[in-house]
Amino acid sequence: MVLKVALSAGHGYHTPGKRTPDGEREWSFNDKVTRALQERLLQYDGVQVLRLDDPTGKVDVSLTVRSNKANEWGADIYVANHHNAYQGVWGGHTGTETFTYNGAWGGKSANNPKEIELAKAVNDAIVAAYGLRNRGIKKENFHEVREPKCLAVLTEGGYMDSTIDIKVMRDDNKLRQSGTNQADAIAKLYGLKLKGSQEAKKPTPAPVSKSVDQLAQEVIKGLHGTGEARQKRLGSQYAAVQARVNQILAPNAKPAPKPAPQKTVDQLAREVIDGKHGNGDARKKSLGSQYNAVQKRVDEILTTKPKLKPNDTIAREVVQGLWGNGTDRKARLERAGYNYNTIQNLVNRMF
Repeated sequence: MVLKVALSAGHGYHTPGKRTPDGEREWSFNDKVTRALQERLLQYDGVQVLRLDDPTGKVDVSLTVRSNKANEWGADIYVANHHNAYQGVWGGHTGTETFTYNGAWGGKSANNPKEIELAKAVNDAIVAAYGLRNRGIKKENFHEVREPKCLAVLTEGGYMDSTIDIKVMRDDNKLRQSGTNQADAIAKLYGLKLKGSQEAKKPTPAPVSKSVDQLAQEVIKGLHGTGEARQKRLGSQYAAVQARVNQILAPNAKPAPKPAPQKTVDQLAREVIDGKHGNGDARKKSLGSQYNAVQKRVDEILTTKPKLKPNDTIAREVVQGLWGNGTDRKARLERAGYNYNTIQNLVNRMF
């Protein structure tokens, strides 16, 4: 028997609105979890994996294309990894939750015990990796749990606008551990065995408590690669570690003067929105003396009222699960400039 697992990292890198309050992209978190999940699954015998989204993040593959692709492939399991948001501003809300289909449109059962068992296994795996509050298993009419013909679950690992959860999501080790844990949970559920001697090679997260000086010594030994690979491995510590490396290798050298930026304030603001200058102190360092002017322009761009879509388009997006549910849906719709009652009436007519 071959277990066919379809994986979906939520959204794309450029999908509007899917960001932290500091501009970090949800897809970047989802992608790291999904990559680790795929890599670990392929270490088991009798598993085939199909990734449904664009692995580069450049294209936000539609939900219909994703579910159709999984159905045509004959998937046995569909796992969609997402990270949640509440109101788009920093707050103390927190937790991990996983969704199955609620049966609103018929077709699939809302109480398939195997699907609920899969959801619990995956949800527990994420909670073990992240250490956040377990919000449990929930049911919704989301496209990615409704349309796949196979067992399907959609995870919300944590809240991108939570001051608690974001600390976990900025830790690549925990994101990778989430994917690895999910794969091992699926393997246990289906009695899969690791290939050859892979049991001894089970990945473990790299230590996260090393000092800047220790990491700098590792960089000098070539343990963190070069260029973009080094930046990715070191994450938020890259600038501090690189400065320490330079200090060790050339203790008497004076830092080269930083060339005056040639880009306009508007160009730099667009780059900030695209996540090219980091956030917090890293952004200040990257922008230098232009920080205040650029940040002001960023705020102007982000607070400019967007052009509204037609109400029937938004209603269809609500049905697809793109606007959340309950009070969350109401708050998001009104914040975006839509009349909640008008949209909800349109949604009700669709059923």
